[in-house]
Amino acid sequence: MKNKKLNKFFWYVFLILFMAFTTLYTAGRAGYYEYTQNQKKIFTEEQIKKFEEDVFLGKEVDINDYLVVKENFQDEKKRLGLKASEFIGVYTKIGIDKIFKMLAKLVEN
Repeated sequence: MKNKKLNKFFWYVFLILFMAFTTLYTAGRAGYYEYTQNQKKIFTEEQIKKFEEDVFLGKEVDINDYLVVKENFQDEKKRLGLKASEFIGVYTKIGIDKIFKMLAKLVEN
């Protein structure tokens, strides 16, 4: 009975890890990271062109007009989301460590 539960647990863990791998692999192959980096590059080039045009036209130039304001995580809802993701990250790491320790014991026996 114990072996059956252990086998079932192993397959659940394997399935979850396989799904995570498949998701990350698909995102990588689809070029998600490259797309986001390209969007940043295009935005930067647009801001440079806007700056150069304003200088050429003799407008008063302020650096703050061309910078992107990073999102502030100081309001309560965003802080709560950040804390929740940190909590999940810590306990996921602990869980994965325990799973691999258990699998190491199974392999050794």
